[in-house]
Amino acid sequence: MTSAEWTPWIFATLGAWAVLFYLQLGDLLAERAGLRAEARGAHSGAHRTMTVRALFGGVVLFIAAVLVVDVAARLIGSGGNAAVGALLLVVLAVLVAVIVTATVLGLADAGGAGYPSLLADLARREHSRVTRDDVASFRSQLHALDATRTTPGERRQRTPWWRFVPAAVGLLAVLSLLLGAEPMWWLGLLALALPSASIQLAIATARSRAARLRAAAAVDDALRLEVTAALDLLERRAARGIPGLSDRVSRALQILREQEKK
Repeated sequence: MTSAEWTPWIFATLGAWAVLFYLQLGDLLAERAGLRAEARGAHSGAHRTMTVRALFGGVVLFIAAVLVVDVAARLIGSGGNAAVGALLLVVLAVLVAVIVTATVLGLADAGGAGYPSLLADLARREHSRVTRDDVASFRSQLHALDATRTTPGERRQRTPWWRFVPAAVGLLAVLSLLLGAEPMWWLGLLALALPSASIQLAIATARSRAARLRAAAAVDDALRLEVTAALDLLERRAARGIPGLSDRVSRALQILREQEKK
């Protein structure tokens, strides 16, 4: 292959690596943002991580959408390829709708119910009548949460394989530069930094993820202890009745008698 034949492949691999490196950097920043949230005991690390990832992914999606719209507009303007341009716009609209929907659902799931939600429900029942059935229902919710909970070790095994894709694309960029035109051989040596940088980011991201999961597990343990203590308190109240209930009943009867006198 000649230098002119290698040039498109070189630019394609370098462009793909740049986009993936940007997303990889966003992934690292997302994990660290989640770690800071968990370290504060906010139990919002997963939601914070998803939010930062969505921001970085949204930038890439926006740029890609602009490029596709530009290509589609050129095709439609040329007249002969108007159908292809319209098809591109339809496919783009469908992909954007699917990606946005999946992101919103992921954010809702990351910030969904858990130990904090159950603890809030228990706090709302602190000054209301509680029965043994209510306590049993709360305990069943706690057992359901325990069943869906995974340990940091189990989650670590699910580390996404795509975190190492940028390094592979960087290697392709290096090979394309080395196999390209002879005067560009020095660019190949310079491009050795591409896979190295991607590998370093992947390692740093994996470490941040492991630290975030450990912090999240510690927060979950502390919240579960609070839930258990609140459940024990409710159970004791359900067994002996609500403190102060007789006083409230007496005041209600007194109000009724005063109204009858009037």
